[in-house]
Amino acid sequence: MPTTIDLESQQMLLGSTPVRKIYQGTNLLGARIAELFANGEQGVWYDPSDLSTLFQDAAGTIPVTSVEQPVGLMLDKSGRGNHASQPTTTARPILRARYNLLTQTEDLGHADWPSTQQGTKYTVEQVQAPDGSMTAQKLTALVSPNVPSRSIKIWGSTFRFVVWLKPGSIAAPRALVRNSTTAVSLILANTSQTSVSNQYGSCVVTTGTDGWKKLTFTVTSGFSPGDVVFLYYGWNGVVQIGDTWSVWHPDFRYLNDAFNSPEYQRVGDATDYDTAGFRPYLAPDGVDDWMVTGNIDLSSTSNISIVAGAEKLNELAPFYQALAEFGPGNAEGSFSLWHPYSDIQPTRVVVRGSVSSQTVAVSDIPGNRTDVLTATAELDVFRIRYKVSGTQYPNYVGTADPVKFGNLPLYLFSSAGTSSRFRGGFYGLIVVGRLLNAAELASAHEFMRNKTRAY
Repeated sequence: MPTTIDLESQQMLLGSTPVRKIYQGTNLLGARIAELFANGEQGVWYDPSDLSTLFQDAAGTIPVTSVEQPVGLMLDKSGRGNHASQPTTTARPILRARYNLLTQTEDLGHADWPSTQQGTKYTVEQVQAPDGSMTAQKLTALVSPNVPSRSIKIWGSTFRFVVWLKPGSIAAPRALVRNSTTAVSLILANTSQTSVSNQYGSCVVTTGTDGWKKLTFTVTSGFSPGDVVFLYYGWNGVVQIGDTWSVWHPDFRYLNDAFNSPEYQRVGDATDYDTAGFRPYLAPDGVDDWMVTGNIDLSSTSNISIVAGAEKLNELAPFYQALAEFGPGNAEGSFSLWHPYSDIQPTRVVVRGSVSSQTVAVSDIPGNRTDVLTATAELDVFRIRYKVSGTQYPNYVGTADPVKFGNLPLYLFSSAGTSSRFRGGFYGLIVVGRLLNAAELASAHEFMRNKTRAY
């Protein structure tokens, strides 16, 4: 399918499909991805940030128009027609763009904030925020004892917490990050300080307008997946009746989600949140969501190149989460990406020849993180290369295998559609049925890095 540029509207078209343009310097990366398939190469290119390629139903009659809608069909932008679909309505991933794990971030009197609930625990009134809007909230305690805090169960081990505080009758409001599961207070800071650091991370305090202070916590240790974090937003002890202070823009997210995105995301509830500036992703539920293509004929090639963007949540059981599997994985000429594979192999690529399967596994990227995964496989020399977010890991080099890759379906978010469900975030996938050169791999990698903003 030819690639054209509509110069009048500056919209790039892949055939008749609009493609969002991404540049690296003056290079149009979107066009470069299309060029990877210019000589008839077989493969796929999925880009869930391009809503024109997403449909809520498997037949492709109901377009996806917004986040929090199911995806039953994802079109292949390679031009090869290898679309991924899911006919079962309950097994479709959801398009999302949520990163702030808090809810009701502009209503601290809501029941989601039980310690400062309006009318029973506090009086909550809207006041002027540092940006001039009336979106900040002044809290006045109605009862004592009371400790203003919010708890969240986390599935990663590193995160960032940002909150703006302004003194009232409490002259130097405090914020604290505490591990409730282990009963350890990790980082405590107040508005009179400029910074705090210890073995768990740091907090930087910056000055805003009209007495406001922004506290930015970066927590790098002290938590394990499944722990409960307590966030204190004003004081870390008992507040007395009549005590006052103000709060604005609380935002709690996994640390890898803090890069190159707006610092604050307004969240009402699980389906009501701001999306401007936040990268969309497919979110399979890890229970029964998956998608599959028809057979993709790679039987004429011994070489394959893969670039994927994905977020894994942790390495907790159940292990063995298949991000993508050309297979099933026990088939001759198959390959798969596992993200994670186990508690000691946070990511791995597997390629099966005619005799055995071979693997490149990575052990040093545990926990919740978003990555660009780049792999190449050459069966004619049986060599596998694997790079994770720019870090090259040792190659596997074995004995040449005469087999070619297969004529098989591609499963997404599951092994063979029956097990090993992926429960992270999916930002895109490029598979090309040949060995890309260094420049092509670099362009594909940069394209996916822009999609994920992984680093």
